[in-house]
Amino acid sequence: MIVNSFISGLVIGLSLIMAIGAQNTFVFRQGLLGEYVWISILFCTFSDGILIFAGTYGIGALITPYFEKIDSIIFLLTALWVGSYGLIRLHSAFFYSNSLAISNKDNKKLYGVVSALFLMTWLNPHVYLDTVILIGSLSIPFGPENLLPFAIGATLASFIFFSALGLGAVKLSPLFNSPRAWRFVEIFTATIMFIFCLSFLKLGGWF
Repeated sequence: MIVNSFISGLVIGLSLIMAIGAQNTFVFRQGLLGEYVWISILFCTFSDGILIFAGTYGIGALITPYFEKIDSIIFLLTALWVGSYGLIRLHSAFFYSNSLAISNKDNKKLYGVVSALFLMTWLNPHVYLDTVILIGSLSIPFGPENLLPFAIGATLASFIFFSALGLGAVKLSPLFNSPRAWRFVEIFTATIMFIFCLSFLKLGGWF
């Protein structure tokens, strides 16, 4: 049963995290830049792990009522931030990003990368819905004695995915070392951010 719980957590974690999102797009971009890739991978994995363990051990049931009371404000703030980041990337695509090497300049500062990851992770309602609430709920049938392997499996899924995403992007970076290719990356990133901005606004009931 312990092995089954671990595998179930791993499969559920992978199925939830593989969808394109703001956090995933940022890690992929860092991989293309070759800047702070492992820091990005470990930050996302560690953050997911905290939330997964919190949800698995019952925190989700405690925060859900409070989350529902202020979810519209949370979604609004997240939408504004994600939309702003999208505008930054769009501006970069047309005014700064003439090549991959030039784009490297705007990610040299570690605090800039970590702060962006922090905002995309800890102020992203989807992260809480997927990890704390959904994974937490799915862990209940496995019973108290199997919560630990389930949570470990789900956390390992995050590590596998982010590692593949970031390190895979590093391998692909030579293909994007041209003005046109990197402009595409910036526009793609901006598009994802704008989609999530609208999605958050809609989920928050703002239109």
